[in-house]
Amino acid sequence: MKVDATRSGQISVSRSALIHNINVLRHKLRERSESAIELIPVIKANGYGAGIESICEVLKNDFNTEHATVAVATLGEAKQVSNLLPEVSVLILACADFVTQGLEQGFDLHKTGTCETWSDRWIVLLSSQAELGVLDELHQQSGRSISFHLALDTGMSREGASPNLVQGLLNEALKRDWLQFEGVMTQLAASDENQARLPVEKQLRRFLLGLKNVRQVTSKPLKAHVSNSAHLLRKEHSSRWIEEVQKMNCRVAVRPGLSLLGACVSDGQARLGYDLGLKDVVTWTAPLVGLKEIQRGDSVSYGASWTAKRDSWIGIVRVGYADGYARQASNKGVFALDGVRVPIVGRVCMDITCVDLTDYMAKKGLPALGDAVVVLAGDLVLGPRLDELAQFTRRIPYEVLTSISPLIQRHLKD
Repeated sequence: MKVDATRSGQISVSRSALIHNINVLRHKLRERSESAIELIPVIKANGYGAGIESICEVLKNDFNTEHATVAVATLGEAKQVSNLLPEVSVLILACADFVTQGLEQGFDLHKTGTCETWSDRWIVLLSSQAELGVLDELHQQSGRSISFHLALDTGMSREGASPNLVQGLLNEALKRDWLQFEGVMTQLAASDENQARLPVEKQLRRFLLGLKNVRQVTSKPLKAHVSNSAHLLRKEHSSRWIEEVQKMNCRVAVRPGLSLLGACVSDGQARLGYDLGLKDVVTWTAPLVGLKEIQRGDSVSYGASWTAKRDSWIGIVRVGYADGYARQASNKGVFALDGVRVPIVGRVCMDITCVDLTDYMAKKGLPALGDAVVVLAGDLVLGPRLDELAQFTRRIPYEVLTSISPLIQRHLKD
């Protein structure tokens, strides 16, 4: 396979792998509870690097979107999703810097007539009186009803209202007939850590306390969502809290993100997802743009950090840290070419990385310029999987995927 040598490669998004992962998650939900649990795909940060457009295309054709909700982080992402999936509700997960996001995305709340594009399908988080004031201003300028979920701080110490203080905030919010209260949520701080059970259970107890306080204010049916990928998939996490939530007239939902793409982090590593039968969705390839024969003793790339111990063939690959490939992979990372793993030699540069093709050529002969070099792949024979790439770049899997430049072309396959 060849790729365009004028580009820094391409990202292939596997439709079949993404559908498979959604089905695995649904199976896990059925194991957790006999009652229906809603799956809210989190596709923030450009779909965790896979591309929002690609993810939405799969959801449109292979996911029941009629009554579905997806979650993003910014107003710009919400607008993008709504353009692609107009029938889907969009939960915006970052209300704490709501005004800043609005200004950045062109939703200037201080100029009349700029909010007419606000969608009735967008749902915001509410966690403070200050944010309530922002929503007041948005309503004044848009004239629209606004849906919200109440965010509880149960231990993350970031966004969220204290479970002990939610009654005052909620009472104030419900005085506004244009505010539609639809759900309650929290963020788990340590569900992916091996020693996570006790801190997670503490957060769940605080969440249930907050929900009981909510029920002192209103009895209307609500959606409650807590679980991320790790909390959903790791078997040591109890499901007892689901029954408690359901007893309080709440529909339970979960917010998987990275697991949609085939990984679930455990103590910083992505191995858990593979053990549970998830499949890698993202493949990253880059073109081979040069070949160079060097002699023993010659050095490669900046800093002369690698020196040939034999006469060698060096391949020049058009990918570098400007594309999101970590410089930490210098002299220890691997790519793959035609099914053969080839080591990175010398420092990763801004848009070029060099590999040692000497052993490859002994097996396969001279490669052609433009051949696709595999930077990230699901098959260990073809190239490094996400957990391996994260390990030798000293990054977490989230960072590996979300660091891939949005300028690199994404496309769906199979």
